Amino acid sequence: MRRAKGYIDPSRIHELRVLAERGLTAPAIAIEMGSTTHLVLTAARQHGVSIRKMTPSERGRTARASVTRSLGTGWVTIPNWVPRDLHGEYRDQLVSMGAEWAARHVRRMMEDGDEQPPG
Repeated sequence: MRRAKGYIDPSRIHELRVLAERGLTAPAIAIEMGSTTHLVLTAARQHGVSIRKMTPSERGRTARASVTRSLGTGWVTIPNWVPRDLHGEYRDQLVSMGAEWAARHVRRMMEDGDEQPPG
């Protein structure tokens, strides 16, 4: 049987069921499993797992909130005010110095680049 490029290994379906029973939404399950929302929803449909849908307020919060990136060792949340070209810089500073320092450093870089920092 030929598989698509991306799929959730059948041995991880139990993990998918447990996360769904905890009440997590598809994007949250995808982050926990290190997968994509599309693959989580596809696997859930194929194996009859019911996943809670996001409420309108959750969708709005998620859209505004931030970007989550993989570091190889774990996941890092990058605030939405950080410009895309500074994501790498923020991530590096976050890992080495912490969130407060990373925010100060990126805001300073934005000021030096004649961009207006938020807030």
